[in-house]
Parts: sequence; structure tokens; C-alpha cells
Amino acid sequence: MSERTFGVDLPEGTRRAKLSGELDMESYDELSRILLTSFDGDGDIELDLADVTFVDSSAIRLFAQLHRSTNGDGRLILIRPQPQVSRVLEVAGLADLGISIEQSGDA
Repeated sequence: MSERTFGVDLPEGTRRAKLSGELDMESYDELSRILLTSFDGDGDIELDLADVTFVDSSAIRLFAQLHRSTNGDGRLILIRPQPQVSRVLEVAGLADLGISIEQSGDA
């Protein structure tokens, strides 16, 4: 098995996660399992992306799935993406899906 290229910090009792590293096809299965099972139920989900260095279409797919998992009773908030990650999120049209992208930690 290959070495993990991403990190997830899930503070207990919150609907927040701090992600790091590369969010790509290689990390998709494990990352989606972790996040989708950690955030069941209603309410906002906040993902701090400050330490994420790369995202591909697999990460975009995961963000869309997380957003849909709120069933309209919350929103997905992506916090502090690095410039190169922010550009991918913008081009992918995540804001058009209702996903919030915040440049500061004050979501």
C-alpha cells in the first residue's frame, strides 16, 4: 500500500476538519469514507484547506458529495484555500453549487 499523501484532523464534537496535502484520485476513497461518515446529519460542514497543496476532479466530486449530504439544511464551507487550490475551486464552479469559499477563517 502506498504512503498517504493527505492528512485529516477532525476535532471531536465539531463539524470541522483541517485537511492537508494532496486531495486527488489516490486519496479519494479513504478521504470520502472518513469525511462522509464523520459529518452525518444536518448543519454546516467546514473544511480548512490552508494546508492543501493540490486538488483534482476527485476532490471537486467529494466536495459536491459533502455539500449534498447536508440535504439543504446546511452548507459546505471551504476555508483558506491556497491560491492554486482556490483557482481550481473557482474554475470548477463550486460557488454555483452553493458551496462557500472563504479566504479567512471567519466563515
